[in-house]
Amino acid sequence: MLQTVARPVFFKSTDNGATFASVSSSNPFTSPCDIIAMWDSSDVLYIGDDGADIYKSSNNGTNWTLVKPNSSSEVPSNV
Repeated sequence: MLQTVARPVFFKSTDNGATFASVSSSNPFTSPCDIIAMWDSSDVLYIGDDGADIYKSSNNGTNWTLVKPNSSSEVPSNV
């Protein structure tokens, strides 16, 4: 289970939402609006930023990489 708050701090739960712990407070995104957790790999996460950038984490949100910068209004079909 994942949760975001108004400030770009990423929280993670490993007990079905009973408790949450901060994963990282130095995220590159400013306004996360969409979160995708890959069903076949619990370590891989994607976040869509309000500025239309897409970021990927391969370690449960500890580190993030920009995979699709806001270069146009196109919708990405394959990340």
